[in-house]
Amino acid sequence: MSEASLYEQIVRILTANNYEAPDNLVNFSHARQEFLPTSFSRNAKFHVVVDGSYQLKADYEEPNVQHSYDKQSQATQTQFKLTQALTVQTAQVSFAHSTGMISRSGIYDLYRKPRAKATVHTAFDKEVTLFQAVVLTERIVAQQIGRKTITEYVMWQGSRQQPHKLLYTINQVKQQVSCIRFHPQRKDIFAVSYGNRNQQNTTKTSYFEIYSVNNIFNAIYRVETSTDVMCMAWSPFQYNIIIVGFLNGQLAVYQIDQCITLLQRVHAHDEFVSSISFKVDRSQFISTSLDGSYKLFEIKQSQLREIHSAKIYDNGYENDIYAKNVPTSQRTSILGVISSKFCQDPKTSFLMLLGTDSGVVRMLSSSLYLSVIQTFIQHDMAVYSVDFNHFNTDLIVSASEDFTVKLWLKKVPKPLLSFDLGEPVMFCRFCEVKSTVLICVTTSGKVCFFDFATDKDTFIVQINLAMEVSTVEISAGFMILTVGEASGQVSVIKLSQWWKDFDLRKLENRKEDMRRKNMDAVAQFIDQCMRGMN
Repeated sequence: MSEASLYEQIVRILTANNYEAPDNLVNFSHARQEFLPTSFSRNAKFHVVVDGSYQLKADYEEPNVQHSYDKQSQATQTQFKLTQALTVQTAQVSFAHSTGMISRSGIYDLYRKPRAKATVHTAFDKEVTLFQAVVLTERIVAQQIGRKTITEYVMWQGSRQQPHKLLYTINQVKQQVSCIRFHPQRKDIFAVSYGNRNQQNTTKTSYFEIYSVNNIFNAIYRVETSTDVMCMAWSPFQYNIIIVGFLNGQLAVYQIDQCITLLQRVHAHDEFVSSISFKVDRSQFISTSLDGSYKLFEIKQSQLREIHSAKIYDNGYENDIYAKNVPTSQRTSILGVISSKFCQDPKTSFLMLLGTDSGVVRMLSSSLYLSVIQTFIQHDMAVYSVDFNHFNTDLIVSASEDFTVKLWLKKVPKPLLSFDLGEPVMFCRFCEVKSTVLICVTTSGKVCFFDFATDKDTFIVQINLAMEVSTVEISAGFMILTVGEASGQVSVIKLSQWWKDFDLRKLENRKEDMRRKNMDAVAQFIDQCMRGMN
């Protein structure tokens, strides 16, 4: 069936039981495998018609649509009243192999003239909005068309010979990906922001989006911003709250419910916000900036309250290992902060790490007015990523633009180990389920797996993704690696779990035993490193 004849049939179905239905339809091109652009305005009337079976052919075959019309159960239509003007955008379907059945939609007619008092029905006895209808339709289609991909995502385990598998890519915005963050509870939900700190114009339109690993079509939510978005963080307590940092130094609080609502926007820094990190046990977070400032905020009734702020210098703290107690008037230049991370252990949740643009790594305490506990000075260039070990918080790791990854121990001035990966390292993260596993990613897409229980001198597996990496994030719950590129593409990759020596499904029953085993393993590794240093 041609596209023109398909359009005629849709019009015939719509007008079969209501001659007053308007002509503003949503058109889907089966030849191009995408929704055609449609303009929307306030109080627009949106039609969705699904009736009968469908069949999509492969790209190399002739497009064909099987559509039936049941006179006894005629397709109907409805009207959705919008609270504001919206534009619905959908991505082009990346593959076309699919067969399935979608039953007739439960959509009711609201266009008839009021000859008699009409009863308006709503799906699930609640108000139906245009956004809900689109999301519901996408989920239904995604379950059918993306069944093979989602099955591979759930079932694939990989091996040492096949350590990763590319699930799919997202390429909707032609801007550099600045940040990716997974939801703390919904491990399959992640947010993607777009922005470039090197842009001279700070009023350029940008976006941040929220995706699901299970949704292969497009973003669940998309928010347009007036300036580049540089970083984000989900609240671990208010799961529908996300904090966004912008290029102009502002922070914004967004609430996600039926739609995304901007609750507050404050000016926090003089330069762009480089990182946001939440405490694991409170609704507090730290924001850092290239202007050298770091501020501690608290979320109270969905509003931001500044608790404390300070600036970081390259010396001048009496408890620094490499610096003497220098008077304030003699302190040298301010250091721009690039990365930050709060400790995820509730017992030491007050500890946090700051990585600077000069290579200095600072450990601070939020319970002591952001005072410095220790300074680590071994990197020669900017520190892009820092992390605590999840089983021994005295062990930390830092990744730098100087090609090196360094492991540090609290109260020890020199690094335990240092690895040269030959490229700037954008990302480092300790595994949350195995204490001795470390994952690092370079700017060219080289992913290195370290297991210090097996070999503490070099990585055990290396993956070459051949990408221009701008940001990286990993979901420990599903071992999903998301890589953002300068071109705007986001690659969703599942990592192999061959290195695990236990079954995650049995983890709850053996949680305490596995934690003790991990703590013993990392303690043994630290002892070996200390003996080597002596």
